Amino acid sequence: MLDSLFHGSTLVASSNTGRIYLWENFSSANSSWDAHIGPIYSLSSNNSILISGGTDSVKLWRWSEVIAFCGQEGSDPPKPLHTFQAETLSKGTVNAMVENEGMLYAAVGKDCFQLDLSTGDSNSQIFKGHAQSILSLKLKSDTSLFSGSEDGSLRIWDTRTGSTQYILDCEKASVVTEFSSKNTNHISSIDINGDWLVCGGGIGIHSWFLPVMQYSSYIPIPGVQSLIYHKNEIISGGVGNLQESNLYSWSQEGKPLTATKTSIPSIFSISKYQKDQEIVFAVCGVSDKVELFTSSPFLSLIYSMALPI
Repeated sequence: MLDSLFHGSTLVASSNTGRIYLWENFSSANSSWDAHIGPIYSLSSNNSILISGGTDSVKLWRWSEVIAFCGQEGSDPPKPLHTFQAETLSKGTVNAMVENEGMLYAAVGKDCFQLDLSTGDSNSQIFKGHAQSILSLKLKSDTSLFSGSEDGSLRIWDTRTGSTQYILDCEKASVVTEFSSKNTNHISSIDINGDWLVCGGGIGIHSWFLPVMQYSSYIPIPGVQSLIYHKNEIISGGVGNLQESNLYSWSQEGKPLTATKTSIPSIFSISKYQKDQEIVFAVCGVSDKVELFTSSPFLSLIYSMALPI
């Protein structure tokens, strides 16, 4: 499984076979349909639309049809509301997407495209500057888009103009005006918590204090492929490390808090569900399972959901 997200208590996960899987209310029963030809690398969402991105296209699906299909044996699968074809976007894999008020930002190869979900327009802003594929995207506001790349850099863009505002070099722990590609330090995942930015990749986890663009801390754990903020903690996953564990939590200052073993040897996605005091994390990756964890009092497995063979 390559990516996941929650829509209310419905968990959605995408696969390398082009199928989208759904689970309602943390039940082991799932529904699925063939959504793409080839792997679906990224998922995004708003209140009315589920968005999937693969090697061939970006597709929009009405949540009302997706939810109606979930758990209904024999019913017809959802049909895409709209498809942005890959040839329109340029050739490349859709590795990451983020949506904001009807505007979608889709990382396709080394460029990022701004797509208007209401009109189907794919010719707005195109964000160019990375030397290699973009692996992660995050929005802090309507005007600030963050991208992490295989080239090892993290860029902050002005969404109004498509221009680069800052280039962050984590190895140099500084803001730079020019950047040379560093393949060993690819940036795979980004998250933001208020004024704090955290990013993880090839050589570890880096944090920045955004108001003054100041480098803050470094966690030397290699192979980070996904991370997420939870309160003031950082939860990360990737290739198994540290006593064969591969799901960790850290303090903002980089202090290790917990190391949790999973049956997923390489984690690609961590997504969070929260309702009142109930918090659940879904973890997926190189496995035919999606595992659910609770955070109270520390990360612990509560359910493992296997896909049908």
